[in-house]
Amino acid sequence: MLARVLQGIGGSMLLPIGRLAVLRAVSGEAYVSALAMISVVGQVGPILGPTLGGWFVESFSWHWIFLINVPIGGRARPLHRAALSAERHGPRCSTL
Repeated sequence: MLARVLQGIGGSMLLPIGRLAVLRAVSGEAYVSALAMISVVGQVGPILGPTLGGWFVESFSWHWIFLINVPIGGRARPLHRAALSAERHGPRCSTL
């Protein structure tokens, strides 16, 4: 039960931290459109996720539900490092 409480605390921080990251990454004029793009992805994910998950389980094996994240995470890591190193030089938008 403690693990679920910790999971909920961590999950509740995703939305505000994500919005702060977007605020620091884009200019003030582009903020609303950037949030709209993230919202679209947030809406499409729960629709496509179960469908693709069911297809993976039926076509391959249930193991692929977990293993598919390895190449995605491997490709995302360099992008994440590049974004963080760019942020160290100062945010593009300084209106906090």
